[in-house]
Amino acid sequence: MTADGNDRSAISSLASPDGVIAKTSHPRLYGATDRDRLYDRLDHLRSHPVVWLAGPPGGGKTTLVASYLSQRRIRSIWYQLDAGDEDPSSFFFYLSAAAKRLAPRKPSLPLLTPEYLSDLAGFTRRYFRELFARIPSGGVLVLDNLHEIAPSSDFHDVLVTGLREIPPGRNLIIISRAEADARYMQAVASGSVHELNWTDLKLTPEETAAVCAGSRRMSAETVRMLHEACDGWAAGLVLMLQRAEGDSSAGASIGLASREAVFDYFATTILSRLTAERQRALMIFALLPTLSAGAAQTLTEDPGAAGLLEDLYRRNLFVQRVGSSEPVYRLHGLLRDFLLSRARNHLSLDEITRARQNGARLCESQGEIEQAFQMWRDSGAWDECRRLALAHAQGLFAAGRWQTLQGWLAAMPAQTTGGTPWLGYWLGMCLFQTDHRSARAALSDAYAAFQRDGDATGQMLTAASILIGYYLEYSDWEQAEPWILRLGLLLERKPEFPSREMEMTVYSGMLYGIAIRRPDHPLLPACVERTVGLIERDLQTNARMLAGLAITGPVACMLGDFSLFYRVRKMLLPLLQDGTLTELNRAAWHMTNGAKMSLSAEYEGTYEELDRGAQLSAEYNLPQLEFLCHAFTNLHAGSYLDLPRAEASLRAMQRVVNPARSLERFHLFISEGVWETINGRFDAGVQRHREALVAAETVGGAAHRLVNYVFQCGALVLAGRVSEGEALAQEGLRFARSCQIQTWSACFVLVLAWCRYESGDMQEGDRVLAQAIDAGDDGSFRYFRWLMQGCRKVLALALERGIRVEATVKMVRHFRYVSPDPLLEAWPWPVKIRTLGRFDIEIEGQVLRYGRKVPKRLLALLQFVIASGGRDVSENRIADTLWPDADGDEARQRLKLSVHRLRQLISDDDGRCLQYAGGKVTLNCECVWVDALCLAQAWEQRDTARFRQLALNGYTGDFLEHEPEESWMLPVRTRLRKLHEHALRGEAPVKSDTEKTPH
Repeated sequence: MTADGNDRSAISSLASPDGVIAKTSHPRLYGATDRDRLYDRLDHLRSHPVVWLAGPPGGGKTTLVASYLSQRRIRSIWYQLDAGDEDPSSFFFYLSAAAKRLAPRKPSLPLLTPEYLSDLAGFTRRYFRELFARIPSGGVLVLDNLHEIAPSSDFHDVLVTGLREIPPGRNLIIISRAEADARYMQAVASGSVHELNWTDLKLTPEETAAVCAGSRRMSAETVRMLHEACDGWAAGLVLMLQRAEGDSSAGASIGLASREAVFDYFATTILSRLTAERQRALMIFALLPTLSAGAAQTLTEDPGAAGLLEDLYRRNLFVQRVGSSEPVYRLHGLLRDFLLSRARNHLSLDEITRARQNGARLCESQGEIEQAFQMWRDSGAWDECRRLALAHAQGLFAAGRWQTLQGWLAAMPAQTTGGTPWLGYWLGMCLFQTDHRSARAALSDAYAAFQRDGDATGQMLTAASILIGYYLEYSDWEQAEPWILRLGLLLERKPEFPSREMEMTVYSGMLYGIAIRRPDHPLLPACVERTVGLIERDLQTNARMLAGLAITGPVACMLGDFSLFYRVRKMLLPLLQDGTLTELNRAAWHMTNGAKMSLSAEYEGTYEELDRGAQLSAEYNLPQLEFLCHAFTNLHAGSYLDLPRAEASLRAMQRVVNPARSLERFHLFISEGVWETINGRFDAGVQRHREALVAAETVGGAAHRLVNYVFQCGALVLAGRVSEGEALAQEGLRFARSCQIQTWSACFVLVLAWCRYESGDMQEGDRVLAQAIDAGDDGSFRYFRWLMQGCRKVLALALERGIRVEATVKMVRHFRYVSPDPLLEAWPWPVKIRTLGRFDIEIEGQVLRYGRKVPKRLLALLQFVIASGGRDVSENRIADTLWPDADGDEARQRLKLSVHRLRQLISDDDGRCLQYAGGKVTLNCECVWVDALCLAQAWEQRDTARFRQLALNGYTGDFLEHEPEESWMLPVRTRLRKLHEHALRGEAPVKSDTEKTPH
């Protein structure tokens, strides 16, 4: 819904390398003491997917893990958690950037864009699977400082879900001040998580001695006293060692009732050794969680500032270092809290404010925009906050970080945001994710402000976003009409756009509005052509796909423009190979493409496309798209009278339907009406279609109302309610003309012809039917199928009565229809066989011609099956007749081979026409017409009119009279000749006990 769409490349635009380093770089250790016993414990614990290190601040957790990874040479991703990660989209955003650094050749990981919010757990599962696929075998993901995340945050649900997806051979290490709480207890109990707690982490006497040995020579007694005083607390030992440089007994008498008090006591002593300028520098440094060497110098205007941080790092005094090209320093939480407390007491408010503002500028320059916003906010620089929000709103939204953006907007006072329409616009876009009504109100206010300021670009983008919002909701389109008119007036001025992507967004929004609510709008052709022209350009993938979906979906599908669909589809297909295409757009493409293929009556490939769309939608929990895939599958199956598929897709719709959505209610009622109709319960079908009409009126789309009329007309006429069906068809024609949608007009004319036939007015029926077939010649004949059984019935009448035969044959073959009347010679049968007089085989209307050698044995097999009645002819009987000298097995092998070759001869590759199973051979009467069998069947069924037609017009000679005479032909020839004589004498077909069918 933005100019750039959902762009995974937002990682590079929002997070510079320096900005990513601060959160995702490993701590660089200096002089760390190896802790072999804990390294061995970690080796052992890594048989579990998750290792959780819990201990007090300064307990050595981070140093332990960093030194372990370095000592064991383990490839890993290190992620520094902070409060900003409480927005899950920010967490996934930065983690994706880290994964890209680890595996740069792999496709970018997906961003948590709004379409996934309905199933955050499902997205998390897929994300962690893909993430750990990028971490090499034996590799580790480290999440440091989990305690920075509020206990009430949904982040913990994300983490609990994600840790279940860790594959064997890879690990997650969590570092926190707190042990696993109730949310993680199930994972702990199952053995997925194993904890390394404070008791494990405490320094042993031997480890304390090793640390002390790196400081200076000490007596064993002094080491013992230091160990007892620090009680295994690494931070306390480091501080005591620093103090002990001047006093060998320091720390021996300090208890550990409060570690924070101990830290403050020693840190004050150590800080007092620095000059006032260096103390001030450290307090200013504490205002930022991380800073580079250059930033330290700039922030304090002290050339030696970076040296101070490097010195503290090398002395292991609670300063971590990350990065390689330029050092980036991070103050330990204990030291930072201590320094911030000192800053409040020793620095003036002006100094703190100035330092925060300088820090904000530095953070911006390093790409750390969240930290920059926080520092501008803390310093009360609201104009800078507004500037930062305006500069980064689009990028944040495109990366799915709308919660972060919304938090920024909420943090600013109303007087700061109120006069800035673009902030109102972005607030509305954020609200769209959770509250459509409030979002429209915010966007409406933004539109009014843009209008007041004369900002045409803002007005157009806001109106287009509102229309796209209506499309996502798919209801109340009547309320959208004013926005269509407003946007139309703006576009009539032929405006200039800041970017092609924004122009494409605006035109896409307009197309949704026009196609669904105002197809009579005069701008429709111009909007289509301009959007198609933009899709052809080398623009951002998702923006092009969104615009293409507007064309191939509402415009092409609802307005029936098949040539436009295929033109745009050719442009969009290559986008499916682009790894940046979002899963939403990919699934939407398969749904839209499959739907249009169904509307085009493309039998091949339609189910595959819709099944793929449903599979992707289910995998990524996009229930609305999944529902629509099942809905179009049901429509396709129902129109082909494919009952098993129709039932399966209807059940799938009923499982995932959201009754609160008007569009889904509409499609469900239509599908239930189709199901009732194809099962012969026509009145029930009418009732369901009338319920669908109520839902269509709630949707407010012109096309939905017309679609309903088509289905309802068919059910009414099939139910015998001819006058109601005729009246509704007339209403459909009037409504189609009023809104200039001619897509289904030919269907309504076909219904009128059908009604004339049902009323007995055959001459008027012929006239109107010719009109309907002519009207459908533009491609709209494809929708005739939506009349269900009625379509085949009317097309059969057209063939029987000679109405536009060539066009009708084309329709029947396009639909692959089975004839509703097995005796109807005029139907375009796949295989048609004449045996009375001449022996001819027609394949799809073309007489079969043989090469230099006539396949007599194959033709004899076919003729014998016909002479035997065409159904369930025993293989033993065939073998005894055609291969009397062969034994049983050899005869059956010959029969099997002959059936295979005969199928090839009549182009029956799938064995549908000539069936051989269960020891019997059958000609399928659904796709094979045989004159002799039809004549006999008409006599048996006492169909006087059809019998006389076949006997008088089709009997051009005796059964197979020009074929080499075989004994099995003679009884059939005699019986059929008698039937012909009955017809010549004008006798009605009355079956006697002695009359038999021709076998």
